[in-house]
Amino acid sequence: MSVFADLTELTNYLRPTPIANETRATLLLEMAANLIRRRVSDVDTNTTYGNTAKFVQLEMVADALSPGEFRGRTSYSVSLDDAVESATLANPTATLVLTRAHLKLFGLSEDALPSWHFGDGPCP
Repeated sequence: MSVFADLTELTNYLRPTPIANETRATLLLEMAANLIRRRVSDVDTNTTYGNTAKFVQLEMVADALSPGEFRGRTSYSVSLDDAVESATLANPTATLVLTRAHLKLFGLSEDALPSWHFGDGPCP
């Protein structure tokens, strides 16, 4: 299967921040596309999902790449003389996450809808 956005588009999306590991970024793009396809069954046939799928894929990969050198840490602090920079990382494990907000862009809910059947045919 193809990806919705390629490495060039990811590079442009993240600009001015360079991509440190292109191999990892390429794999993340492929895995993000697979995760989207698992949750949005008609993503390849519904023409209205094209830009949404590309945006969600780029967002997922950007979040997975964002920890950079601080990957695996939950927070960090850097001091230089009197200046201190500290942060708590949103995605310290640097994994792909398909969030509720992403699913809403496709008009989907993360929660399963109730279904029932009484033997006379499925209810709408």
